[in-house]
Amino acid sequence: DRGCVLKVSTASAAALLAGEVEARAEAEMLARHEPLRADVLVVPHHGSRTSSTAAFLDGVAPSEAIFTVGYRNRFGHPHPAVLSRYEGRGIHTWRSDHDGALRVALSADGAHVQRLVTRWRYWSDRRGAP
Repeated sequence: DRGCVLKVSTASAAALLAGEVEARAEAEMLARHEPLRADVLVVPHHGSRTSSTAAFLDGVAPSEAIFTVGYRNRFGHPHPAVLSRYEGRGIHTWRSDHDGALRVALSADGAHVQRLVTRWRYWSDRRGAP
């Protein structure tokens, strides 16, 4: 819960890379760093049930969220309740186990997330899908 957190900002967009933090660190960040808003959020602790509190999501208010999770990971990340919190707020979600490599661009017209994988790898359930 002492992971490195990085916020990258431009004049028109921001991305928050939340690392391995959990609920306690999320609350500390909200208390210390106003505003914490970011267009893109790399989801804390891979979407475990001990992270991504409602208060944190409301404070960051991302439009895009990236879950960095391994294919068939043994922890079952992201937790269904956590995924539901994102979807319930209308946040577009990306998953590295489903979407592969992603590129985040912070440009003059805002933040953009783009999938880089054009050919699915052997570990994906979506072989051959563009």
